[in-house]
Amino acid sequence: MDEAGRVVGRHEGHQRFTIGQRKGVGVARGHPLYVIDIDADSNRVTLGPREALLKRRLVASQINVLSSRVPDDGSPVRCAAKIRYNHDPQPATLRRTGEDEIEVTFDRPQSAITPGQAVVCYDGDVVLAGGWIDRAID
Repeated sequence: MDEAGRVVGRHEGHQRFTIGQRKGVGVARGHPLYVIDIDADSNRVTLGPREALLKRRLVASQINVLSSRVPDDGSPVRCAAKIRYNHDPQPATLRRTGEDEIEVTFDRPQSAITPGQAVVCYDGDVVLAGGWIDRAID
C-alpha cells in the first residue's frame, strides 16, 4: 500500500520485508520507494518516500535497566542511543514509562526505527538500559 492506503502491488508475505528496505519491494513509481511500515496482523506493507522513515521517538518493552541512573519515576535521563548494531549512538533522552517500558526521544529524527530490533542507551561506555522496539512515533 502507499501512504494514502491505496494498493500498489502484491507480495508473498510481510516477513520478506524490513523497515527502510528499498530494493526488492516490487513496485516501480519513477522514484525510490521504501518500506515505511509493516502490519503483521493484516499482512500489510506500506511504501513511501525516504522522509517518511524519519522518527524522533520510540517505545520499547521487555527492558533491562542496568544502571541506577535510570529512575523509576519517569524522570528524563540524557543518553546516547543505538537502534541497530552498526548505528552510531545518537544524542537522546531516555525515560522509564512503565515497569517494563521505556521511551527514547532522539534530538534529531532517526531513519528506519524498526519494531523487533533492540535499542540500547549509553552514558559514555556505561549501558544504562535497553529493550525491544515496539513502535516508532512522530
